[in-house]
Amino acid sequence: MIYLDRLQEGDTALFVEDFNLPDRRTAARYEFSRDAFSLSVSLDQFRKVEDIDLPDVVGTGIDLLGTARGRGWSVAGSYDFGNGRLSLGYEDLRITSDADSFRATHAIIGAEARFDAVTVKAIYGRAGADLGDFLELFDFSRDQYGASVEARVDAVTVSLFGNRDFFRNRKAGLGASYDLGGGAEIVGAVARERPLAGANRTRADFGVAMTF
Repeated sequence: MIYLDRLQEGDTALFVEDFNLPDRRTAARYEFSRDAFSLSVSLDQFRKVEDIDLPDVVGTGIDLLGTARGRGWSVAGSYDFGNGRLSLGYEDLRITSDADSFRATHAIIGAEARFDAVTVKAIYGRAGADLGDFLELFDFSRDQYGASVEARVDAVTVSLFGNRDFFRNRKAGLGASYDLGGGAEIVGAVARERPLAGANRTRADFGVAMTF
């Protein structure tokens, strides 16, 4: 439950700020790969032992009262065409309390194309069920998307990316690295973030990366 994990970590504290990581959790994951095809399936469940009190989740009409329990599953597959790759994924989670339930679904598609030293990637995801209704209720978006371009020339790699998430936050950035050999790289990046609310932010990083 990749997206759900992000919700629990606080990206949507607006409507679940009292709902932290579960007290008990079990999960299983299966991966299969043959030639150009890859498949993964996961099952996830959790139980929050102590009572929670989230009446009417921010106007959605859903009341999460009592002990929360969650069950979810996800499936993802990809096929590599040699000079490109197509990926599809779907995740589904239901949180149930003594009073009500909340369901979140997320369908996602990704594509990658490789042209000699240039790699182009794009991704698109759409939220559904109660999660999608919640996003639209507050004038967010059911859709998220992003794209990136990476070019490598000898020891130099330059990358450019941009994305917009469900909460209409926009990010764009430029990064570069220089391979020093022996597993060492000089890396640097600058990114500009334009959140739906609040001031724009620009961040930059520079350093040395080591691979052993």
